[in-house]
Amino acid sequence: LKYVFYAMHNQPEKTTNPEGEGFEDNLTAINFLRMVLPKEIKILVKEHPKQLNMYSGDVRQLKFRNFEYYKKIKNLNNVELVPIDIKTDVLIENSILNCTITGTVAWESLLKKKPAISFGNTWHSNCNSTPVISRDPLHAKKQIEILINKTEKDIENDLSEFFKINSKFFFNSTISDFELQNTSENNEILFKNMKNLVEQLL
Repeated sequence: LKYVFYAMHNQPEKTTNPEGEGFEDNLTAINFLRMVLPKEIKILVKEHPKQLNMYSGDVRQLKFRNFEYYKKIKNLNNVELVPIDIKTDVLIENSILNCTITGTVAWESLLKKKPAISFGNTWHSNCNSTPVISRDPLHAKKQIEILINKTEKDIENDLSEFFKINSKFFFNSTISDFELQNTSENNEILFKNMKNLVEQLL
């Protein structure tokens, strides 16, 4: 099965509004994808696992979408909502292209040597294998054609070039206790890296 994977966002959240830049609504993004993709290519859509979690503590997200919203997605031609318990990494690995508004799926895709496209600018949008989709449908079609024809070697080269250009801007650290508890990195080194960066900025 040849398909494009679209990962929905947990909302409300700044990763879509304002960072979606006109594509803050997932339905708008999916509709645009359907318009620029060849009709025979299926779009698999997965809801964000946090969106329907009643124990999340954020009641806003539980009321953000309703049954009619999902029905509109299902009614789109050759678009399928997949069960929320299907593993995202499996969907990424078996797709021909992965899509998100500004989510981590695009970066995860790149690391799995799969091309991806975002609807808003991300920290890796200047990588040729994870660009921002053009608002011009004709240009967007060309972008997608180039992306789905990339080989794994092409994507490796794009990633290597991205690191070559941007590595001087990266540093290894963390911003939360949760991340500290869930990393195998030396905590003292992470603290030191952050301290050094702040001192440089000051």
